Amino acid sequence: MEADELKREADRVGRRVSAKIGLAGLGISGVGVAYDVFQGKSLVKAAVSGVGGTVAAGLTGARIGALIGTFAGGPVGTAAGAVLGWGAGLAVSAIADWGYDQLPKGLRDSIENGTRPVENAIRDTGKAMLDGMTKAWDVIF
Repeated sequence: MEADELKREADRVGRRVSAKIGLAGLGISGVGVAYDVFQGKSLVKAAVSGVGGTVAAGLTGARIGALIGTFAGGPVGTAAGAVLGWGAGLAVSAIADWGYDQLPKGLRDSIENGTRPVENAIRDTGKAMLDGMTKAWDVIF
């Protein structure tokens, strides 16, 4: 293959992969929010942290990936954007957690009391899924 043809192929693969990353990120974020709630984090805190991290990762990853891709080509930019976007998402998620903790206690309590039925449903669902997987594991092994 000629260099131009290789570059076009690399760009095509990079576009196909990056088109799927956003959908995967949303799914991973949803699972992450549910996991946080299952582990005891309030629903609102988990959602703010998860959505904030996802948005930051998406915006940062896309911009950095495009910038690096301009100089180094599609797959390199995609990979760099994914890694740096992930780091930005973690940072924003941690800041969102901290920010939520800084809200006045009365406001936090009111929010958490209002969302408690949903939190309980998520926890109950997670527990039922975990119990089912444990039973299936025990039957198989």
